[in-house]
Amino acid sequence: MKAKFTLPYVISGIMTLGMFTHSDNTAAKTHDDKHYTVDSTYTLPRDTTATDIDIDWDALLPHAVEALEYKKEVLYVMNTGDTIRRHGGTRAWRNNNPGCLVYGDFTRERGAIGKGGRFAVFPDYETGRNALADLLRSDKYRNLSIERAIIKYAPPHENNVAVYKKRLRKMTGLALGTKIRDLDSLALNKVADAICVIEGWVEGKTERRPGNGDMMAAAKTKLMRDSMQNTL
Repeated sequence: MKAKFTLPYVISGIMTLGMFTHSDNTAAKTHDDKHYTVDSTYTLPRDTTATDIDIDWDALLPHAVEALEYKKEVLYVMNTGDTIRRHGGTRAWRNNNPGCLVYGDFTRERGAIGKGGRFAVFPDYETGRNALADLLRSDKYRNLSIERAIIKYAPPHENNVAVYKKRLRKMTGLALGTKIRDLDSLALNKVADAICVIEGWVEGKTERRPGNGDMMAAAKTKLMRDSMQNTL
């Protein structure tokens, strides 16, 4: 069960249209001793406008219920209609998919809420990272050696496998001939973490747009959803 946490907000007379840029160095602040609570239902007051000074919007991503891609940006749609937009950075970061897992039945069953390119989009890093570990434990990989698993995971026609193996061997200290099934949880996590680093995780920019009461945000959300449907 996730613990509740509180985030402050700033009272403003009128909801303003536009976007608010997220800062990774956000510090929690209190204004007039008033707070709102974010829990599994995620509700924001509609008579306020919160700025990036007050809220770490990435912390709300676990409450996303849908993800849409438009050009090179991913829009996370919250259960309130608010949206959080990620652009720039690497595909792994935009998709909350540190292992760059392909979208499909496997990733949907493990929490994927959409796709960016051919890759799954997860609501948060932890969900994406857990999906990667589950894949390594699956029947498709558990009976392979680390070396054979790398070749299957990062095929030669898409990756420099020799470099991939060298980096993973150096980062984990594990013999590449070791079977995945013979790895304890610590060693398996070392392999998963190495894959996440090799696949690349570079942060870009995160912006929030209010949903309810913001016709511009709603219109763009619809445009992006329609665009995705037309390309499927």
